[in-house]
This record gives sequence, C-alpha cells and structure tokens, in this order.
Amino acid sequence: MERLQKHKKMLKNSFKAQYENFYNQKAAPLIVEFNANRSNYRKTVLLQQMAFFFLCLFMIGFLFIGVSKFFEPEGTAEKIELAGISIFIIASIALSIILFFGKNYGDILKFNADGILKNKLMPEFVRIFGTFTWHHEGIVSSAKTFKFLRQSNIVPENITAVGDDYVEGSYEGVGIKISEIHIGYRSLFFMLCMMLLGPSVLFALFFVVTLPVILLIFVFNSVVFMILEAVLFVFALIYLVFRIIRYFFVSGRFKGVMIELDMPKSFSGHTFIYENALSAQALRNKNKIGYEKIHLEDVIFSKAYSIYSTNQIEARYILTPVFMERLKNIAFAFEARYLRMSFQNNKLVLLASTDKDLFLMGNAFKDSNKQTFDTLFDEVCSVLNLVDELKLRKLEKL
Repeated sequence: MERLQKHKKMLKNSFKAQYENFYNQKAAPLIVEFNANRSNYRKTVLLQQMAFFFLCLFMIGFLFIGVSKFFEPEGTAEKIELAGISIFIIASIALSIILFFGKNYGDILKFNADGILKNKLMPEFVRIFGTFTWHHEGIVSSAKTFKFLRQSNIVPENITAVGDDYVEGSYEGVGIKISEIHIGYRSLFFMLCMMLLGPSVLFALFFVVTLPVILLIFVFNSVVFMILEAVLFVFALIYLVFRIIRYFFVSGRFKGVMIELDMPKSFSGHTFIYENALSAQALRNKNKIGYEKIHLEDVIFSKAYSIYSTNQIEARYILTPVFMERLKNIAFAFEARYLRMSFQNNKLVLLASTDKDLFLMGNAFKDSNKQTFDTLFDEVCSVLNLVDELKLRKLEKL
C-alpha cells in the first residue's frame, strides 16, 4: 500500500514537471503572440456581433414584408411593406459592408479567438496525463443517446443535451471523459433545428439564394415567388431559433462539466447524490421510488447533500470521509456552483455546474496568462485524485 502511494505521488510529480515544461516551452511563446494580436481578434469578434445584429434586422424586414400581405386597407399594407423593405435594404447593405471589410481578419462567421490557442495547445496539454485526447465536436442529442445520463436520476428523463469540447483517456485502468455540456428539457422543434444544415451554410443561403429571390419578389409579386418567400423565411427563422434557443433554452438550464468514469467492475446498486444548494434546484428528477435515503455520520456532508441508494452498504463503502473531501476538491477546482453524482452499473457520472467555458485558453477581450493553464491542470488533477480515492479495483469486494 505504501509503495502504491509513493508510485502515485511520483506520477503526480511527473505530471507537474511535464506541465511546467509544456507551459514554458510551448504555451508561453504562443500566449505572448496571442496577446500581441488581441486587438485584431477583438475587431473580428465585434464584427461577428454586428453581423448577427444586422441579420436580426434582416429577418425583421423580411417578416414585415410577409406580414404586410395580410393587412387592409392597402395604405396600411403599403406602409408595413415599405418599412420592411427599408429595414431589409439597410440590413443587407450593412451585412455586405461588414463581410467586405472583415475579409482581412479571416472568415468572420467561423472565427473563434479561443480556438487559436486551443487548437495548437490542447492536444499536447492533455497528453501530459498519458493517453488522453482532446476533441472539439458538438454533441447534440436527446436523452436516448445519453441513456446513462437519463437513467442516473440526477436529471429528468426528458432532456436535450448540447456539448462542445471534451477530453477522454485512461488513468489507472479507468476510462475518463470530461465534457463541456449544456442540458435543457427536450424540445422537438429544437431537435429539428439542430438536425438541419449548419449555421454557416444557412447564412450562406441568405446571400447566395435568398437575396436574389427576394429582389425578384419585389418585381414579380406572383404566387410562385410568394411560396419561395415563405420557404426562405422558414430557413431564416430556423437559423435564428437555432441560435436563440440554444442560448436561452438550453444554456439557461444547466451549463457545466460532465465527468464520466468507466469502472473496471460494476456497482451492484444505484446510488445518486444531489447538492441541496438553492442554485441546484433546476433540472432535478424527483422520482425516488425504490431508493432509500442515506444518512451518513458526517453531519455536514449529509446536510449539504441528499443521498439515495438501492444498496446502503455499497453507498457507505463509496462515500468515505476522504472521498467526500475529494469531492469538495473537485468543486473547488472547477469553481462549481453545485455537484451531482451517480454510481450505477459500471459508470460514475458527475455533473458540476460551472457556467463557464471549461477549456478556455484565449479571450479576445483580455490577456491570457499562466493562471488559465494552472486552472486547467488543477481541474484534470482533481479528477485523477477522485479516481485514486475511489480505489475502483476494490469494488470487486462488494
């Protein structure tokens, strides 16, 4: 046992040494370059925001033109249509100017200041911890794909999940995945939006297809063009809904990190934990049928968390005082507002509400520094410490 502890300590020291070397040799020079170019990056981000604002005006003008067909008398309809045409033309000119003058800063629609550092540094950063890889892929799913999450009892069954960056690998024989995730209630309309073409493709449709057709609508106010107008309006509306619902509907429910640990041995029961903080009341599954509430000897922990399990012995075996301390360390490392956990089958799932970009390395509006990377390192180490404390291989004894 003592030899194992020494080995783990040496391993952690090795991680720290590799991290310091990575930062000094790779990250620091790129951070200096990034900070020097931040003014250009900031201009591009501002152009992005302006483009989205004028896209909204573009849609409002489009809406006015369509709605005007239903108004009488003709004078009212003409005024609404004229207002729509004016807004539409102003927005189109503004968008064209933004895209023209923004070409020197790269593709405005796809520009991501954080990605400049992240794409160069994150793959090497995660290799510090062994066989870990970083992925920058959006995850859009109903609860059916996240079946384990739906069954965990730490969120309701009717959820929609949207993810971004994630890191996966193995440590001490345990599979680990750390994902940024937004969770909200399932919406059929939202799912249909996400399944359609990507936002940049839809945006291109506005200027390659929509603009010429709308100009034809103004000249030939026929039934055919009215139908085309309706179809294009639906495309445009879907794009806006894609952006708005993703931000307000999903992000506003749960934004944080999901940590998955794949166990070498399955749990015999199901134990799940809720934090009792007022901020932790959203997206809770209130179904406790078949579960027994667990009261631990640690009064402070029992007061802060609600614990339910189908196997009291296993729950008490897992939730040792040292494990609970590791849990607090994860909350501290991730600056989590609250935590939730589930132990079921061969998987441990932990949700930490952070309301921040987990893997952020660069920001167009403020300088990047070593503290950002120190935080990332501490976050990953806190997960590895949790694995150590669980002593997962000993689950065979349960």
